[in-house]
Amino acid sequence: MEINKFSQPASISSTKSNIVKTAGTGEHISATITESSQAKISRDFEVLSQAQQTLNTIPEINLENIAQVQLSIKDGTFNIDLEQIAEAMHQQHALK
Repeated sequence: MEINKFSQPASISSTKSNIVKTAGTGEHISATITESSQAKISRDFEVLSQAQQTLNTIPEINLENIAQVQLSIKDGTFNIDLEQIAEAMHQQHALK
């Protein structure tokens, strides 16, 4: 699985910056970006950047393992330990 790299947003030097974009129909769309918007964009970039790094550590799909699981489901030997799943979910989502 590969996701394209994200570009870091350009910094805004003043408190407010006006953006005017021409839509395909010739209309002008304008917006005002404030420092708080920039902070949110920067935080969003940080989150996306961390997610990209995490995704890069995940191995590719192993089709052999998938075939083994499918076969064990079909022949009835696949076991699900609901307590183990619940514990893992609790540990992952517990308040820190």
